[in-house]
Amino acid sequence: MSLHIVTTEVRSVLLADGWHAVTRGSFRVDSYEFSTVGAAEFAQARERAPVWSGGGSGFEFEDKDGDLVAGPLSSVLAVSYTAPEKPKAWSFEQLAEKLSGEVVLLDGVETVRFSHADQDFEVWLDEAKQWTFALCGDREQVWQTGLREPETPVYQLLSQMMSEIKGVWGFGRPSGVRDGVEPQPQA
Repeated sequence: MSLHIVTTEVRSVLLADGWHAVTRGSFRVDSYEFSTVGAAEFAQARERAPVWSGGGSGFEFEDKDGDLVAGPLSSVLAVSYTAPEKPKAWSFEQLAEKLSGEVVLLDGVETVRFSHADQDFEVWLDEAKQWTFALCGDREQVWQTGLREPETPVYQLLSQMMSEIKGVWGFGRPSGVRDGVEPQPQA
């Protein structure tokens, strides 16, 4: 896993001398170099313009006074940025609709009841907010998906559930068919 920081959302940067406010959208990361000429003149030079140092990873941003602050990326101790919008939890009604099922309340727990391959199933969030499902009425033998609410998209939950229903429990395949291989007639 990597930490995904959108540079245009950086609000402040912590350098050795403290926090610096960043003009919105001005923080950027690129290679940097020091030169005796301006960027436009450097870019249009027919001969190599004098470069004193550089080639490393650097940063640049405009501070609240309109000044540019730049330096080696290694001097950035931390950044504060606008957090991405959290996924919105989807409703049990949406899940029931996708499964052609219905929402029921069982022992105070909101549950979606649905059918697949002539079997009735239930899916709900357990106490740890983990998606769990079982055959209807058999909450002693449950299957925990390892997926948590609300960050799990509906399609991911459905895909994993259907895969486990078919592959592990065997529902949804004709009798005797495993991994797409038809049983061979006995001689």
